[in-house]
Amino acid sequence: MLAILAASIGDEEAQHHALVEEGLDDGEAARAVSLVPVGLARPLLERLGVERFVSTASVQRSDGSWRAFKLGKQPEYVQAVALGRAHLERGVFDHDLYKAIVEATAEVNAASNTLNAGQSLKGATYAVAILNPNLEPHLLR
Repeated sequence: MLAILAASIGDEEAQHHALVEEGLDDGEAARAVSLVPVGLARPLLERLGVERFVSTASVQRSDGSWRAFKLGKQPEYVQAVALGRAHLERGVFDHDLYKAIVEATAEVNAASNTLNAGQSLKGATYAVAILNPNLEPHLLR
């Protein structure tokens, strides 16, 4: 899964299609494409000083409206956070894959911009907003 996500950064449709070809159903693939990168990035953001992560995220629907959902109810996110922590502690998979995936997230990009501006992330709070309308119908309640 990680190799698929890393190979087509920025092309969510190609990622989704490849994950379905690997055996995931539509819902699993949609959640993986949008939530695995964010979940993998969280442990890095914690290391950089972010102290609070909002437990709900927002996803844009196809009509442009927004829906809130609980990240902790999405198994792909929960597993990605655990995998990200294990990787940063013990290097459990190819670090180039990890870097490719997390460096493409808006969250890590924002953190990088903050740090490059000479500011600290200590005490920061992060919230997740996802612009992929294909995710919304596949969220678990």
